[in-house]
Amino acid sequence: MKQALLKIFFWATIAIFASCENDIDISPADTTGILCINGYLTAGNTENYVTVSVTGKKEPKYINDAKVILSINGKEVETAHINDDTYLYGYGEGIYHINSSFAPGDDVRIDVYWGNMHAYGGGIVPKPAIAKSIKLDKRSNVPYKYHPWDIDYTQNDMETVEVTLADGDNIPNFYRMAIYTADSIKTPIDKNGYFVDPNSNFVTKLYTDTPINDYVYEGQINKYNEYYYFFGNDPVLSSEETWSNGDITMMEVAENIYKIFTDKQFANSQATINALCPIFNYENNVMPEYFYIYDYENNLEESPEFYASRYTHWKIVDIYSITEDEYYYLKVLNSHGPGAYYEDESESLTGAIKLPSNVTGGSGHIFVSSLASIQATLYEDKTPQYKEFDYDYYDDDYYYDDDYNDNDWKK
Repeated sequence: MKQALLKIFFWATIAIFASCENDIDISPADTTGILCINGYLTAGNTENYVTVSVTGKKEPKYINDAKVILSINGKEVETAHINDDTYLYGYGEGIYHINSSFAPGDDVRIDVYWGNMHAYGGGIVPKPAIAKSIKLDKRSNVPYKYHPWDIDYTQNDMETVEVTLADGDNIPNFYRMAIYTADSIKTPIDKNGYFVDPNSNFVTKLYTDTPINDYVYEGQINKYNEYYYFFGNDPVLSSEETWSNGDITMMEVAENIYKIFTDKQFANSQATINALCPIFNYENNVMPEYFYIYDYENNLEESPEFYASRYTHWKIVDIYSITEDEYYYLKVLNSHGPGAYYEDESESLTGAIKLPSNVTGGSGHIFVSSLASIQATLYEDKTPQYKEFDYDYYDDDYYYDDDYNDNDWKK
């Protein structure tokens, strides 16, 4: 049985790496001084970047004086340069800003020259996915497995996301999905400049030039990537995974970390993709069930409902149409990359693996994609229910310990 599994795994690995157009055969002694270029370029985006480095014995050396040329459909359209703004975002060195935009169907190529080295890569930009609809809902105490190899289920309140995609051609298409959450809070101010802080529920005085009888926004819209979302029952996304029934074997450790999928299951048709996003309140943005008002000095003149903060909650789903090269690269990372069960190669039966590359004359990846984005609101300008704060309960049952320690509030 073990020999049969090994044979299956061997030929599966060969099939994956057969899609790699360019391999560089090197020995461990020759792994320094290789020009490495990496870029994930999206159609319609003027904020694309290419990273240029040269491999070293311990760490890569980032190159700031390379010549980076963008060509579209065989015509040179831009020579990219190091953008000083990249330092503001913490991107570091060796990053070149691509300003020019391109469209689905374009043949995009990046050529990098440094010294006597020349490396290039790119591809045909896929057409965007057809995102037809999105639906959001909330469910309580939903059982799920954190990883495919987990034996026990975990329970959590979940936000469900249903996205319907359509396929309209007869060619294989490859996709990658990302989900983002965005929250907004706006808080009313009364005519005297008082408002209730939505994080602490304390009454606060506004000492700015913001007009009264208006709204004060608590910061900007907070948007964050939903890295952990789950889809164990979804036939499209889970088709990239192999689930464990208990004892782990070499064939039962594939997790779809990078949320890739193909249109094999809905060719010339459509599919609804289901994802479960755990509801966590990291940023204090999620609308609470109740709100209180701590108005010890009786400064408020309006009704309690007037001071309720308005909450809006979005889900944004990005569907990237990616090339076959990128799909197989991410497929390998799903099983051996960061976050994979066999990330520690000492535990893997295969040991270290060779990643596919679509760069000629060097190493790295230049991937091109197109994007279809769709969003919906779970609630908009919604207010929690007011609940009167019981001052007597806290005054009678709690006291403050004047001697500072880790348990200042004692019951």
